[in-house]
Amino acid sequence: MIVIESPVPWMPPDGAPSDDAKIVWIDVDPVQARYKTMEWSADLWLAADAGCTARAIYDAATSMLTQSDMSRIEERRARLQQRKQEQDAAAEERGQRAGHRHPLSPQWVAYQLGKVLEPNSILLDDALSNSGAVQDFAGRSEPSSYFRSGGSSGGWSAGAAQGAKFAAPDRDVALATGDGYFMFGTPMPALWCSAHYKMPYLTVVFVNRSYSTGTNGLKATYPEGAAMEANNFEGGIFDPPPDFAKLAESANGYGETVREPEEVAPALARAMDQIHRGTPALIAAMLPTLVEEMTL
Repeated sequence: MIVIESPVPWMPPDGAPSDDAKIVWIDVDPVQARYKTMEWSADLWLAADAGCTARAIYDAATSMLTQSDMSRIEERRARLQQRKQEQDAAAEERGQRAGHRHPLSPQWVAYQLGKVLEPNSILLDDALSNSGAVQDFAGRSEPSSYFRSGGSSGGWSAGAAQGAKFAAPDRDVALATGDGYFMFGTPMPALWCSAHYKMPYLTVVFVNRSYSTGTNGLKATYPEGAAMEANNFEGGIFDPPPDFAKLAESANGYGETVREPEEVAPALARAMDQIHRGTPALIAAMLPTLVEEMTL
């Protein structure tokens, strides 16, 4: 197993490599010295630049391949390309179908977000329970166009989106976030900074008024527990939620709330127009709670 620049490549015991696996750790700091409370095992530590190392591995591996190997690799590439095309077609069908659902579907919101992003747009994903939908429809294929948090905490994304825009001022930056994680990150300073310095980015908040740990996570962990029997998800729901559109307006940005499928695409178009004019924009998509989503 090769680990490249990953502070948390697995969480024992789930996903941990087998006891007899050989592990090579590649990083500028392969022993993760900056984390004083963590220690990971490896058979070989390489303090090296990830890009240079990857190219060296590729060159070395390529020089060892026979014509038979090359033919086998090409056949596999063709199979995987075909499979990817099938997956893309299935995702397109799911996205189109989601637009007919009432109440508003998170898949439809993610589908429409993917439609307004350019190939080189930078997307930051902090959507948590809706990250699967964001990944399905984001259409990110260029390097450095998709980012997720590498840790276990939520709320990194508002500041990260602002940092991404400062780093790439000529590219559109979009943030897809759950409402809980959005609040964790105290987004007001980032939104104000975005407006003040004319470094705007788009925020799409999936407002399901829920925490996954106290709703579908609770159901998955204790399917026959007292909470399921009583249909009591106290602590997992915060309803009514904050008015996130007004939060954006209070930071001198543009805010809009959508509730119906037909409202999503026009609202995103207006939001993109705002960020191209230099104003940060936020679209709050009002969704069913995760408890309600279990029944849909």
